[in-house]
Amino acid sequence: MKMPNYLLVLAMASTLAMTAADATAPAPPAAKTSSVVQPVLAQNLAYAPGRIGLALKVSESVRLQYPETVMTLAGGTVEVWVYLDEQIPAGKQVFLVSNGTNNPSWMFWGFETANTNFLARSRKDAKNFSYYSSIKIPFTTPAKQWTHFALVWCNIAPGESLVQLYVNGKVVIERFDQSLGEATAGPIGIGHNTATISTPAFSGALDELRISNCPRPPEEILADYQAGLSGKALSADDKTLLYAAFEESADGLANAMPLTLEKLKEQGEVLLDELVEQ
Repeated sequence: MKMPNYLLVLAMASTLAMTAADATAPAPPAAKTSSVVQPVLAQNLAYAPGRIGLALKVSESVRLQYPETVMTLAGGTVEVWVYLDEQIPAGKQVFLVSNGTNNPSWMFWGFETANTNFLARSRKDAKNFSYYSSIKIPFTTPAKQWTHFALVWCNIAPGESLVQLYVNGKVVIERFDQSLGEATAGPIGIGHNTATISTPAFSGALDELRISNCPRPPEEILADYQAGLSGKALSADDKTLLYAAFEESADGLANAMPLTLEKLKEQGEVLLDELVEQ
């Protein structure tokens, strides 16, 4: 049946109106492109089979450091898969993440002695120990298998802070009276101690390293752990200051900028409220 003329005119007018609207509508925002983060120091790097694809093989001679912009001690999250070739000998420390020099300030996270205590320590002044923080968590990391660690922290106010350690998606310690420091000072060391460059690294491997600009909530940590179990790699999302997959390269990706202290405080307070409610 032939369309009446008045209906044909209306249809044509509607089509022209839609076309004009499409032409004047703002274009959708372009997808944000991740920026490449290159190490400032990369010595004797090697790669081995990892939790997903390849991993960074850590040995006594490996030295890997990233720009200080990939982390702030005021708040954030570090996630990484760790593989120990053997149990840590008595009297030895293993450094996962470190920053600074012995004087005036330093911080590190890692393991200690055959009991494999997890350590998080920071010090602003080597002489008078001002702003000194030491968290020792008895936990035995098994050798010859992959273990997922996540450290979450936020300095909210003097005497009010949050430090959480997750192992395989579950929180094993929460502290509300410790601070990891005020600000970074120099490159971020991965797998060795920046305070004493000659300190040997541990023997093992690191994979799927991601450093975020805010304290991630428990559900995200669990989801990231479960993703790794299923063989799914992480990504550089809008909280990521550094994501290094270590697929034959130590170059990483970033998709965020460090947050202001005010914004970090807000996020820390929200997370604290959620933890209290649980």
